Amino acid sequence: MRLPILLLTTVLFVVVSSPVYAAEFGDLINGEHVQWASIPYRAALAKSIGELLMPLRASVPSLSPEERLWLTSERKRIDQMPDKDVAYRQLAKLDVSYPAEIDKAKRGFDAIFHAIDCISLRPQSEASCWAMLATSLLNSETFNSLQRLYSQDKLAVPKEGNISLITTSSQFEWSYWPSVLAKGIIEYLVTPNLHQYELQTEGLPNPAFKRGALKRAP
Repeated sequence: MRLPILLLTTVLFVVVSSPVYAAEFGDLINGEHVQWASIPYRAALAKSIGELLMPLRASVPSLSPEERLWLTSERKRIDQMPDKDVAYRQLAKLDVSYPAEIDKAKRGFDAIFHAIDCISLRPQSEASCWAMLATSLLNSETFNSLQRLYSQDKLAVPKEGNISLITTSSQFEWSYWPSVLAKGIIEYLVTPNLHQYELQTEGLPNPAFKRGALKRAP
C-alpha cells in the first residue's frame, strides 16, 4: 500500500493559464470553482483552510507542566504493565481524559498547520504537502476530542463565523466537514494534477517522475 502514497507525494503539479477565482475552502465541497493548475489559487486555498480552522485551534488551551508530566508518566506506566488486557482498558480510559484529549487536538492542529505552511514555503514539495494536509484533516480525533470536551462543559469554542459550520452542527460530528475538505483536496486538486502529469510524461523514463519537484509558474 506504500506505492500509491509515493506516487501521490512525488507528482509534479501542472500550471496552465486560466482565470483565477477567489479561493474559498467551500470550493472543495463540490469542486465547481477549483483551479487545480493555478499556483496562486492553490496558495489562496490553503490560506482559506487555515483561516477557517484558526479560531478553533486558538481555543485549545495549553496543558500545564503538571498535566503534561502526568500524561507522560501514565503512558509509560501503562506501557510497562505485564497484563496487556488490563493495560488496554487503562489506556482506553486515559485516552478520554482531559489532558489526553487536549494533547490529541493540539498535535492534530500542529500537523494541519505544518502542512499549510509547507504548501507556501516548500514549492518543490507542494504535492506531498497537500497529501499531508488531506491526511491530517482526515484525523477525526483532532476534532472529535474537542467535541467530547465541549459536550462535557470542559471547553469553550468559537461559534461565530465560518467555524460555526463545524462547532454548531447538530447533525454531524465535528470531524465531518474537515473530512469533506480532505476528500475534496484528493478528488479536485491532487488527482487532476496526477492525471495530467501522467499524460504529459507517458513513455518517459521513471527517474523524471521520481524527482518530485513542483513546476512553478513563470
